[in-house]
Amino acid sequence: MRLRRFGANAPEGDQRLSTALILLRQFRSPIVLALLAAATVAAALGEWTDAAIILAIVLGSAALGFVQEHRATRALEALRGRVRVTTSVVRDVRTLTLPSDQVVPGDIVLLAAGSLVPADGVILDAKDCFVIESALTGESHPVEKQPGVASRDAAL
Repeated sequence: MRLRRFGANAPEGDQRLSTALILLRQFRSPIVLALLAAATVAAALGEWTDAAIILAIVLGSAALGFVQEHRATRALEALRGRVRVTTSVVRDVRTLTLPSDQVVPGDIVLLAAGSLVPADGVILDAKDCFVIESALTGESHPVEKQPGVASRDAAL
Protein backbone atom coordinates (compact mmCIF):
# COMPACT_ATOMS: atom_id res chain seq x y z
CA MET A 1 0.00 0.00 0.00
CA ARG A 2 2.79 2.44 0.88
CA LEU A 3 4.57 1.57 -2.37
CA ARG A 4 1.51 2.71 -4.35
CA ARG A 5 1.19 5.84 -2.22
CA PHE A 6 4.84 6.96 -2.34
CA GLY A 7 6.02 5.28 -5.54
CA ALA A 8 9.23 3.42 -6.22
CA ASN A 9 12.42 4.37 -4.40
CA ALA A 10 14.17 5.42 -7.62
CA PRO A 11 15.50 8.71 -8.97
CA GLU A 12 12.95 10.74 -10.94
CA GLY A 13 15.35 11.32 -13.85
CA ASP A 14 15.68 7.59 -14.43
CA GLN A 15 13.57 7.44 -17.60
CA ARG A 16 14.93 5.89 -20.77
CA LEU A 17 16.19 8.37 -23.36
CA SER A 18 14.64 8.06 -26.79
CA THR A 19 16.88 7.66 -29.82
CA ALA A 20 15.75 11.04 -31.19
CA LEU A 21 16.60 12.78 -27.90
CA ILE A 22 20.06 11.20 -27.85
CA LEU A 23 20.62 12.49 -31.39
CA LEU A 24 19.39 16.01 -30.56
CA ARG A 25 21.63 16.16 -27.49
CA GLN A 26 24.65 15.99 -29.81
CA PHE A 27 23.85 19.52 -31.07
CA ARG A 28 23.56 21.34 -27.74
CA SER A 29 27.27 22.01 -27.24
CA PRO A 30 28.30 25.68 -27.63
CA ILE A 31 31.13 24.66 -29.96
CA VAL A 32 28.75 22.73 -32.23
CA LEU A 33 26.35 25.68 -32.25
CA ALA A 34 29.21 28.05 -33.12
CA LEU A 35 30.29 25.76 -35.96
CA LEU A 36 26.72 25.62 -37.29
CA ALA A 37 26.61 29.44 -37.17
CA ALA A 38 29.93 29.57 -39.03
CA ALA A 39 28.59 27.19 -41.68
CA THR A 40 25.50 29.40 -42.07
CA VAL A 41 27.65 32.53 -42.46
CA ALA A 42 29.92 30.76 -44.97
CA ALA A 43 26.89 29.63 -46.99
CA ALA A 44 25.40 33.13 -46.87
CA LEU A 45 28.68 34.52 -48.25
CA GLY A 46 28.68 31.95 -51.04
CA GLU A 47 31.57 29.93 -49.61
CA TRP A 48 29.91 26.58 -50.31
CA THR A 49 33.06 24.50 -49.91
CA ASP A 50 33.80 25.96 -46.47
CA ALA A 51 30.16 25.53 -45.40
CA ALA A 52 30.15 21.92 -46.60
CA ILE A 53 33.40 21.10 -44.79
CA ILE A 54 32.15 22.62 -41.53
CA LEU A 55 28.82 20.78 -41.82
CA ALA A 56 30.61 17.50 -42.59
CA ILE A 57 32.74 17.91 -39.47
CA VAL A 58 29.71 18.76 -37.30
CA LEU A 59 27.64 15.87 -38.67
CA GLY A 60 30.54 13.42 -38.32
CA SER A 61 31.11 14.51 -34.74
CA ALA A 62 27.38 14.24 -33.98
CA ALA A 63 27.24 10.77 -35.52
CA LEU A 64 30.19 9.54 -33.45
CA GLY A 65 28.77 11.06 -30.28
CA PHE A 66 25.35 9.57 -31.00
CA VAL A 67 26.73 6.07 -31.55
CA GLN A 68 28.80 6.21 -28.36
CA GLU A 69 26.00 7.59 -26.21
CA HIS A 70 23.42 5.20 -27.68
CA ARG A 71 25.68 2.18 -26.97
CA ALA A 72 26.47 3.41 -23.46
CA THR A 73 22.78 3.97 -22.70
CA ARG A 74 21.83 0.49 -23.88
CA ALA A 75 24.73 -1.08 -21.97
CA LEU A 76 23.65 0.71 -18.80
CA GLU A 77 20.06 -0.48 -19.27
CA ALA A 78 21.26 -4.05 -19.74
CA LEU A 79 23.41 -3.81 -16.63
CA ARG A 80 20.52 -2.43 -14.59
CA GLY A 81 18.39 -5.32 -15.79
CA ARG A 82 20.96 -7.86 -14.60
CA VAL A 83 22.10 -6.28 -11.35
CA ARG A 84 19.45 -6.02 -8.69
CA VAL A 85 20.52 -4.26 -5.48
CA THR A 86 18.69 -5.69 -2.49
CA THR A 87 18.14 -4.34 0.99
CA SER A 88 17.20 -5.97 4.29
CA VAL A 89 14.26 -4.22 5.92
CA VAL A 90 11.96 -4.77 8.85
CA ARG A 91 8.38 -4.35 7.68
CA ASP A 92 5.32 -5.44 9.64
CA VAL A 93 7.56 -7.08 12.30
CA ARG A 94 9.20 -9.34 9.67
CA THR A 95 12.70 -9.11 8.22
CA LEU A 96 12.55 -9.11 4.43
CA THR A 97 15.10 -8.85 1.65
CA LEU A 98 13.66 -6.56 -1.02
CA PRO A 99 14.91 -4.81 -4.15
CA SER A 100 16.11 -1.36 -3.10
CA ASP A 101 13.47 0.36 -5.23
CA GLN A 102 10.79 -1.28 -3.06
CA VAL A 103 11.92 0.48 0.15
CA VAL A 104 9.19 2.84 1.38
CA PRO A 105 8.82 5.36 4.22
CA GLY A 106 8.24 3.48 7.45
CA ASP A 107 10.59 0.59 6.64
CA ILE A 108 13.41 -0.05 9.07
CA VAL A 109 16.53 -0.64 6.97
CA LEU A 110 19.15 -3.01 8.37
CA LEU A 111 22.68 -2.03 7.32
CA ALA A 112 25.97 -3.87 7.79
CA ALA A 113 29.54 -3.11 6.76
CA GLY A 114 29.64 -2.59 2.99
CA SER A 115 25.88 -2.06 2.61
CA LEU A 116 24.56 0.52 0.20
CA VAL A 117 22.25 3.02 1.89
CA PRO A 118 19.06 2.69 -0.19
CA ALA A 119 17.20 5.83 0.90
CA ASP A 120 17.03 8.81 3.21
CA GLY A 121 16.19 7.92 6.76
CA VAL A 122 16.68 8.39 10.46
CA ILE A 123 19.36 6.34 12.17
CA LEU A 124 17.78 4.49 15.09
CA ASP A 125 20.87 2.67 16.33
CA ALA A 126 24.46 2.62 15.13
CA LYS A 127 27.91 1.50 16.14
CA ASP A 128 30.85 2.79 14.10
CA CYS A 129 28.55 3.85 11.25
CA PHE A 130 30.67 5.52 8.59
CA VAL A 131 29.14 6.48 5.26
CA ILE A 132 30.97 7.34 2.05
CA GLU A 133 29.09 10.32 0.58
CA SER A 134 31.40 11.05 -2.33
CA ALA A 135 28.66 10.59 -4.94
CA LEU A 136 26.58 13.27 -3.21
CA THR A 137 29.11 15.71 -1.78
CA GLY A 138 32.44 14.92 -3.39
CA GLU A 139 33.91 14.31 0.07
CA SER A 140 36.39 11.47 -0.27
CA HIS A 141 36.53 10.47 3.39
CA PRO A 142 33.83 8.47 5.18
CA VAL A 143 31.59 10.50 7.50
CA GLU A 144 30.42 9.11 10.84
CA LYS A 145 26.66 9.05 11.35
CA GLN A 146 24.93 9.13 14.72
CA PRO A 147 21.41 8.08 15.78
CA GLY A 148 18.74 10.79 15.96
CA VAL A 149 17.05 13.36 13.81
CA ALA A 150 19.36 15.83 12.11
CA SER A 151 18.53 19.51 11.99
CA ARG A 152 17.17 20.89 8.70
CA ASP A 153 20.33 22.90 8.02
CA ALA A 154 22.71 19.96 8.69
CA ALA A 155 25.07 18.84 5.96
CA LEU A 156 24.33 15.57 4.18
